[in-house]
Amino acid sequence: MKTLLETIDETARERLTLPDGGCPHDEIARYRRYMKYWRQRLQALHHEGRSGLEVCRAQTRVLDGMLVQICQSIRRLYQKTYGKKKMPAVTLIALGSYGRRELNPCSDIDLMLLHDGELSQTHPFMEMANQQLLYTLYDLHLSVGHSVRTLDECVEIANRDMLAKTSLIETRRIAGSRQLYLELQKRVFQECIKHHEQEYVKDRQQDQRIRHEKYGASPTMLEPNLKNGCGGLRDFHNLIWLAWFKLHTWNLEDLHKSGYLTGRELSQLRKAHDFLLRVRNELHYLNNRATDILFKSSQPTVATHLGYADKSPRLRIEKFMQALYTHMRNIHLISRTLEQRFALAPEKGILPSLTSLVLRKSYSIDGFKVVNGCIRSPKTSVFKRDPGRLMRLFLVAQQRGLALHPDLIHHLRGLESLSNDAFRRNALVRDTFLDILHQRGSVAPVLRLMHETGLLGDYLPEFDKLTCLVQHEFFHRYTVDEHTLMCIEELDRVWQATGMPYSQFEDIFQKIENPHILYLALLLHDVGKGQHSRKPHEIVSRELARQVAERIGLSETDTELLLFLVENHLYLFEIASHKDIYDPAVIQEVADRIETPERLKLLLLLSFADTLGTSRELWTGYKELFLWSIYNSVMRCLSDPRGEAEVIETVRQRRKLIRDILQKCAGGFSWDEVDEHLNLMTHRYHRVFPAQQIARHLEMIRGLKRGPAADPSSIPTAKINWERLLHQGCSRVTICAYHQRGLFNKICGALTASGLTIFNAQIFMRQDGIALNTFHVLNAEESDLPTERCRKEFAVILDRALMDAVNLEELVEKRYKNRPSFEPIPQEHFSFPTEVSFDQESARKYTIVQIQTEDFIGLLYTLTRALSRLGTDIVASHSFTEKGVAIDRFLIT
Repeated sequence: MKTLLETIDETARERLTLPDGGCPHDEIARYRRYMKYWRQRLQALHHEGRSGLEVCRAQTRVLDGMLVQICQSIRRLYQKTYGKKKMPAVTLIALGSYGRRELNPCSDIDLMLLHDGELSQTHPFMEMANQQLLYTLYDLHLSVGHSVRTLDECVEIANRDMLAKTSLIETRRIAGSRQLYLELQKRVFQECIKHHEQEYVKDRQQDQRIRHEKYGASPTMLEPNLKNGCGGLRDFHNLIWLAWFKLHTWNLEDLHKSGYLTGRELSQLRKAHDFLLRVRNELHYLNNRATDILFKSSQPTVATHLGYADKSPRLRIEKFMQALYTHMRNIHLISRTLEQRFALAPEKGILPSLTSLVLRKSYSIDGFKVVNGCIRSPKTSVFKRDPGRLMRLFLVAQQRGLALHPDLIHHLRGLESLSNDAFRRNALVRDTFLDILHQRGSVAPVLRLMHETGLLGDYLPEFDKLTCLVQHEFFHRYTVDEHTLMCIEELDRVWQATGMPYSQFEDIFQKIENPHILYLALLLHDVGKGQHSRKPHEIVSRELARQVAERIGLSETDTELLLFLVENHLYLFEIASHKDIYDPAVIQEVADRIETPERLKLLLLLSFADTLGTSRELWTGYKELFLWSIYNSVMRCLSDPRGEAEVIETVRQRRKLIRDILQKCAGGFSWDEVDEHLNLMTHRYHRVFPAQQIARHLEMIRGLKRGPAADPSSIPTAKINWERLLHQGCSRVTICAYHQRGLFNKICGALTASGLTIFNAQIFMRQDGIALNTFHVLNAEESDLPTERCRKEFAVILDRALMDAVNLEELVEKRYKNRPSFEPIPQEHFSFPTEVSFDQESARKYTIVQIQTEDFIGLLYTLTRALSRLGTDIVASHSFTEKGVAIDRFLIT
């Protein structure tokens, strides 16, 4: 039975052979039918599950068959046209992915016509080649890159440009002079490769660094670039090119035989290469064009077409992306180590210089040889005789500031798992591991290296399940393992920090007694996500943390603290976003749960690191304010559980606040007026606003009372105050007005209709009916501070809205109806269900409505409009927006 490639060759001969003198350019329809036939056949084979490399090889062979037949027809046509005139020495050569036989369905085709120097642009053969070859390919709508060069030109260009040199080491002859092609190979090797090995390695590493900076330095990008991204096909090719320069082989098997790849690494590279080609084939078929970026919108379809058949679309995507990330991570880690080893390996036949010999400072630590700041690879038997030394290796590197030599990293990856159950339960290994976690400020690099070599996952199988695990959540942009390690990096930055926001946590971090438990809690806080349980992940994580604690033999006290931190790692921000953090009852509830000041300190640090490890964009001025407000209030409660000192302190603070307000006021206010204002507000008012803002509120209220609206029944109006909060990147607008039904909705509508987006809002109502509404806003179109035009437009619209003289709904719709970028994120990209809850117990006279949903411009206006239409009156509100999610709480009657 014929193979697929043999069938392709036979089809090309049968369908594309032209009679003597036949012109290829006259046979476009014939070639188009041939290409269409094989495209459909190969696409069907792809969907049947054929490997990525097999389809690419077949795609290459299809083009080979057509080009060979075209070239033969050109040769016969030339002989018939010019008779005995000598045929020039030329060779048609494939370059790039076509030269590698890795042609994806819509890939570019790179060709070079090599000649012996006698072929000018006006030569009859050149004119025929252009007409019959290039124009034919163009008319077939193939993306072709071509060049015409001599041997000397090839050598000159290769030695001038590293990328050109790379293209000339992976060429393939399609048709023409075999002797000329062999001469090209010989000259490229002798004049461009030999004695240029280290220079090429250096240039390739530099090119890779630049590429990773441009396309992303992580193999787990949300929308990975399959070709140029970290761990993509280009990284794999880089490894192959370096192997050719250093060892003169294209075969991965030779790298294995030479000791550069372990058997496991060899298998991982082959599988990863094939998987990426298969995904890229699918992208080309799906889009009917060359594309390398796996956009989120394509991921569900690609996953389904590649055979991921779980009933849950979310699970299909997660499994597919985890497989992709795992393969890209393997390419990244293996190729990086191999490149470092190639860079350090001397060229054959070259002795080390005297200078390098002098600089080789060496000594031994715990049986490990250290040379020039690198721990070198010991004999294999070292770890087999004493598996505990495997963990000590990383502690030594951490404490001495040493690097692991690339040979040692390669050696560690090749070890069969020494981390068996006895190893995991070994008390000395546990103590060494906890010593690593105790080194405040230098934990993350060691854990990352342990993760990359496989030891971390071997020692903590619960963590191993997080490797390349996708998080389809609004807040997360990294895989779970990467997020966890980034959290630990953020905690490291707190140690001896001098810059914000880290420095404000430094004193607490320096004084805590259990840094190793804090680091361990961060390491385990999301392990529950690897179980795909229906329970909240923090509950599952707690049970897995208990499992770890029991296995490694943590003390009862440390275990209790670890479980508390893991289970409550979201607690502080849940309180901040769902409850009134200025309510003493809420603070008492938090204090009762946390129990001790030490726990509170650890939870503060964990919350901070978890937030920044998710995304630094999440650490906003408001998040910082909420976190510190909770911390300080709860710490006071824990330090003075009976509240006696707080009563005295509250009286003192009240007096000091009134004095500060009087100092900030423009003048004309008495002690009694300020005291009355505070009495007319809720208890949380003076906790939220500092003296300067309260003073401004008093001035606005006085202006409102003295203005046209001194009588609430007269023409409604409002006082507006704007503040530019440059450190928070937004503006704060305060609106003071007599309360009317729907007031909050009208203000929200006026802001939205003025082109502003609201990401925080609060209402405070005085007992005499005066409302203070505070909003933090941005220009919706440019995400910048509101312009003077926006502010003036808002004032005009609000005045008309208060008099019911404008249709806000029409204004909002008119402003945004032609702006699809202002629409909510499609649900196929994210899955964030809307949740609505009602609480009729916490506030005696009111009902609390809480809505959690995907954020979009105009959301707050939409919600308040719906509540107003239901006949409710909003008397208090708190809005919290973060990374695409909004949590809005309303107190309604």
